Amino acid sequence: MKEFIRSADSATYDFLHYSALRIFIDADEEDICRWNWERELKLGEKARSKEKFDADTAWDMEDYRKTVVPTRSHVDFIVHKYSNHTYDLRAQ
Repeated sequence: MKEFIRSADSATYDFLHYSALRIFIDADEEDICRWNWERELKLGEKARSKEKFDADTAWDMEDYRKTVVPTRSHVDFIVHKYSNHTYDLRAQ
């Protein structure tokens, strides 16, 4: 993106610079884990065991809490996905 901005004319640069929206896609951790497990099961024989999946997910969620969740405070909007796959939009 930076290379595109460097090569763009000033009007394009101004548009990109001032139109950038920061959006965070959010969901409850329990839903994220359940959706990931449902997706894992679709792999059939290639799916990890439940124990391996749980261990990997625990590590992933710890990393998510440390590196992704803190970025919520720097966004313009949060799109929250609910367990029934509906969404709402929240302005920060």
